[in-house]
Amino acid sequence: MSNAAKTGIAIVIIIIIIIIGWIWYNNSQSIPQPTATPTTQPATASTSTQSQSQSPNLSGTGMTAPSDTSTASLQQDMSAVDSQMSGLNTDSANVDSGLSSGTAVPVQQ
Repeated sequence: MSNAAKTGIAIVIIIIIIIIGWIWYNNSQSIPQPTATPTTQPATASTSTQSQSQSPNLSGTGMTAPSDTSTASLQQDMSAVDSQMSGLNTDSANVDSGLSSGTAVPVQQ
């Protein structure tokens, strides 16, 4: 075998190992870790309170309450998401123009 063929095979093997490692890493990150549960009950009686899940802070977003599933509420949520995406597109365009305009001030070293 020529040196070029050996080098090509080595590169292919390295790429395959990297891909397998990347897949293994991603799969290991998506597996939920088991939570520890106590095996014995406490000897003293305690009062228990129901934990109330906090709803996300929707102030200023134009979104309705998560429990409201009416058609009007869903349409309001869709228009709020559309306006937020429009704002994101505007921000992204401003960043792109700022990066491409070349008006950045150099940093003194």
